[in-house]
Amino acid sequence: MSSDTSMLMIVGAGQGLYAFPAHSIEIILPTPPYTQMPLAPAHVFGVMNYKSSIVPVYSLAGLGGDVADEETPFCLVVKTKKDLVAFAVQNILGVRSKNEAVLLQIDREHAGELPVAAYLQFEQTVQLLDI
Repeated sequence: MSSDTSMLMIVGAGQGLYAFPAHSIEIILPTPPYTQMPLAPAHVFGVMNYKSSIVPVYSLAGLGGDVADEETPFCLVVKTKKDLVAFAVQNILGVRSKNEAVLLQIDREHAGELPVAAYLQFEQTVQLLDI
């Protein structure tokens, strides 16, 4: 993806919408086979092999407080500060500029630990995930 830090990839998971900095997306794949991990929380689907690396696969819906649905068609492999992480998602909604967002000042007690933005096109808040 582009190294432009002003662009965001918008995805849908569960009842929520989420945005990742577009430059952090390594690749978008059909959800690949993964190995389940015994005793892992429901939002941890397991681990997968990507370019000879073991990458954890999380349900983005589960992390967002919804039911972790294993019937997710897409997997975003995201570059973090330390390593790669994969998120299973239901929808890829496209790339938007940060300038298109109207940032809301929401108390973190009510918004959780995730910053929130409202996009006029979506009629619902989008949680920004900059991991």
